[in-house]
Amino acid sequence: MKLNRAASLIAAFVLLCGGLVGPAVRASAAGQLTLNKPALELSLGESELISAEGGGNVAFYSGDESVAMVSDNGVVKGVGVGDTEVTAERGGAACTIPVHVIPQERDFDDNILISVFWPPTAEYMNGGEGDERWDEQFKLLSDAHIDYLCNVTGRDRQQNIGSVPRQENTKETNLKMAAYAYKYGMRVSVADERFSGFLQMSAAEIQGLIDEYRNVPGVGGYYILDEPFDPMPYAFVHEAIKLADEAGYTHLNFQPIHAYGRPVGTLDSAADERYRAVLRSWLQAGEDCGFPQDYLMFDFYPFTGTEGGMARDIYFANLAAVREVGLEYGVKTANYLQSVSSVLQSNGALSFRSTTPSEIRYEAMLSLAYGCKQLSYFTWFLPTNRNGETFSKSIVDENGAADPYYYGPVTDLNAEIHALGKTLIGLDAEEVYLNGTQWGWQEGIPENFVLQPTDSKNYTVSRLTDRETARDYLMVVNNDYAAPLTTEVKLDGFTFLRRISPENGEAVTEYLAADGTLSLTLDAGDGALFSLPAGGETAEPAPEDPSIEEPASPSEGEKESGCGSVIGTCAIVLLLAAAFCIRKNHKNSEGNR
Repeated sequence: MKLNRAASLIAAFVLLCGGLVGPAVRASAAGQLTLNKPALELSLGESELISAEGGGNVAFYSGDESVAMVSDNGVVKGVGVGDTEVTAERGGAACTIPVHVIPQERDFDDNILISVFWPPTAEYMNGGEGDERWDEQFKLLSDAHIDYLCNVTGRDRQQNIGSVPRQENTKETNLKMAAYAYKYGMRVSVADERFSGFLQMSAAEIQGLIDEYRNVPGVGGYYILDEPFDPMPYAFVHEAIKLADEAGYTHLNFQPIHAYGRPVGTLDSAADERYRAVLRSWLQAGEDCGFPQDYLMFDFYPFTGTEGGMARDIYFANLAAVREVGLEYGVKTANYLQSVSSVLQSNGALSFRSTTPSEIRYEAMLSLAYGCKQLSYFTWFLPTNRNGETFSKSIVDENGAADPYYYGPVTDLNAEIHALGKTLIGLDAEEVYLNGTQWGWQEGIPENFVLQPTDSKNYTVSRLTDRETARDYLMVVNNDYAAPLTTEVKLDGFTFLRRISPENGEAVTEYLAADGTLSLTLDAGDGALFSLPAGGETAEPAPEDPSIEEPASPSEGEKESGCGSVIGTCAIVLLLAAAFCIRKNHKNSEGNR
């Protein structure tokens, strides 16, 4: 959501979160007064307590009570959409923070969420003077249509470099990330270094940490953990965070399916079921505590080995497992897009190669066809100084420069995802089939499916259903990420479909041939989304439809006279006029009698 903020309030928030004092965040010369929040974002009717460090007798004032009201003890309530300020005064000291009131609670339910894992590193961001690097990097993210930054703790970012320790994700860094995310219409997950101790904290201690970030503009959620083999010890962490900030997205990401004993390249239904059982346990815990998980997310980086290679069996099996369990629990699913290469010294089998733009597109389209509602780039910024792992070829390099080979195509892809996402966000992927090669032992297209192939070319097709209207959609993805696909499919009983435009998300009518055949061309790794007509729905006849009767061509004489087919009409008009005159004369004659 792009935010229309008053420039001075944005600047004040950014300066305050960066540990500086700007003109709109005022502290008097008589003394320092610091509030517990640098700024507030509230929905209508929502309240948040602000307090001054050190306590004492503090007076609070609202700059515009039609936007936000503040009580004597510092409870700020959003009452009208707009921007204002709240000021706290104690003795001769004062502090003012911006308050932004939005119409409704923030969520990620209006479109596909595009996120990045491993945002610009603290080492790079804090390596220069001033905020030029921050502004540059967050603008790059926003211009590429990124919605969300998955900030992470612990072993992410840099390792110690000689005697120089890595830069931790401090509260100051998290607030600064939130400030810049907010400035550019994005959100970020908080990954305070203190979060690494979640398992040693009580629920009350966790909630106290979350209270420090709740309703701060730009904060979208909280990082729990990446790739736990057993997520269940963190179930109480999820619940504690939600009790403190129900709207906050709690991020926990699963390992791929082969980590649970599924041998690569073989079918092992027992291992697949072990994986599903772990996923179900995690989702059931959220359901039991009354706070369903925001996403069921996994990562697997399939582009491995030599140029052109892809571990498709695991990838398709993983997509299928997550889709099925997510549908069981009504939880949105999510996947990572491999956008970097990695060499792992300890286990070369877990290394993965660099990807091409069409391969990234293929990952995205395939994930959408399987119903994913969040796609996250791994990585966006190039990680450096990693013990035992070397990364290369990312969208933005370690010096903060966007690689044109990736950045432009990724920007275009993200715009298309958002265009299609206006429709896809409300659809469930009910069935997914593979035509041609059936990687991951996925099913081929059954004989009773609405779309029937006319050849054995490789593509994925899914039937997606709108949760509110029950309208069916079809998504077709070219499984060749190196070459375009041209094929024909048959849809008996249909005369037209409506293709959802990847440019603007509008539905455009596409007509089938008389025998129900649709010609389809897709670029390498690309996909297309179609809506099926609802019962009784019709479309205007196709212009080339031979059933449309064209008017007869005028004769040469008619062309010359200029009357053409109008002659008959002219004669009728003259006859009617004559009849009218006769009738009028007859009536006049009767009147004279």
